[in-house]
Amino acid sequence: MEYVRRRIFSKRDTFSSIEEARHYFKAELKKLNLRPQILSSKKSAHKMLSEEKPYLIPAMPRYDTARIVEQRADKYSTVTVDSCRYSVPDSLVGEFVFVKIYPDMIICYYNSKKVAQHKRKYGKFQWSIDIAHYIGTLKLKPGALKRSTAFYQAKPELISISDRLVVLILHGVLLPLSAMV
Repeated sequence: MEYVRRRIFSKRDTFSSIEEARHYFKAELKKLNLRPQILSSKKSAHKMLSEEKPYLIPAMPRYDTARIVEQRADKYSTVTVDSCRYSVPDSLVGEFVFVKIYPDMIICYYNSKKVAQHKRKYGKFQWSIDIAHYIGTLKLKPGALKRSTAFYQAKPELISISDRLVVLILHGVLLPLSAMV
């Protein structure tokens, strides 16, 4: 591993995001594995692996590296992870939700079904709100939309639509933008 780290990250070691670092690592690792090896009759690591693959034992099941916690959805229909709040469907207020915490994302499950996924926030007391999680509440109180945090975190296209279009979305005639993406 140290060899790979030195070869790949000696050229570049500053990235704007974890995703950018992952893409760079994968691309450079592919180049490194296709390079001919001097001690093995000029075969690449990729070629040697493909020759040995039929003789390898099956791989172990994938190991999930997430930190798992159980959180109760609060009155705002959010769960708190490391002082940041993430929305879950409003029907889960008061219910316990299993939360898988990855370095770059948060995934929430209820009764073994995925109910929410958010990009992870690293600041203090930040909120990640998906407006689709509040459709049930907005059907009961459609006027609450314009004053909500969910509305201000929504895509700009959703913010600029007319009240008539919002009513159509809330009544299920049209899909919200989050369902189209």
